[in-house]
Amino acid sequence: MTVAASGFGGCCHPEAITAAVEERFIASGKPRNLTLLFAASTGDRQTRGMGHFGYEGLVARVIAGGWRGTPRLGRLAIEEKIEAHCWPQGVIAQLYRAIAAGQPGVITHIGLGSFMDPLHGGGRMNATTPRALVERVSLRGKEWLLYPSMPLDCVLLRGTTADEDGNITLEDEAFPLDVLAMAQAGRNSGGVVIVQVKRIAERGSLPPGDVRIPAALVGAIPRR
Repeated sequence: MTVAASGFGGCCHPEAITAAVEERFIASGKPRNLTLLFAASTGDRQTRGMGHFGYEGLVARVIAGGWRGTPRLGRLAIEEKIEAHCWPQGVIAQLYRAIAAGQPGVITHIGLGSFMDPLHGGGRMNATTPRALVERVSLRGKEWLLYPSMPLDCVLLRGTTADEDGNITLEDEAFPLDVLAMAQAGRNSGGVVIVQVKRIAERGSLPPGDVRIPAALVGAIPRR
């Protein structure tokens, strides 16, 4: 499965969900061999955030816009235990929109000539990573990079309030980030969108203008 999760540093990350995944893996050895996609360096530079996935066997591949906040994942990459890719944070943010729209990916000059370029490694961060996912393409006489879309099987998000239908507001969150685009990408991939919230409100009680993730995109709201 390919799993995408929201967050920016220590903000806006569904900590209860990812901690529960860690607990389940320790107890049962499942799930296994996940591909992770996240735009920012999501964690506290110790064990929180995407660091909850930092176990050999739990993760097979990571595509991230930042690694500093997740030293557990970084250690797996350094020890050649996972495939590791570093893509630009802004490109990954746009990639969610491309996935949602059914586009082949993000075509941009960002990263051209840098270590993101397939001519210079394609964002690969270790020898275990067999090939670059990023492609060089020629359009209208110019060279570009294509960061490819991929289906998202599971998207983990955090909101503040959900009503009984599953409409989500973000009034207590630091930023809206990419949660709407991520939810659209998960839904349009045929995946499940799981949203952690603080509270449940009555049906029809949320002002429509405050809803950032419509219920039609939400597959589950876990309770702990």
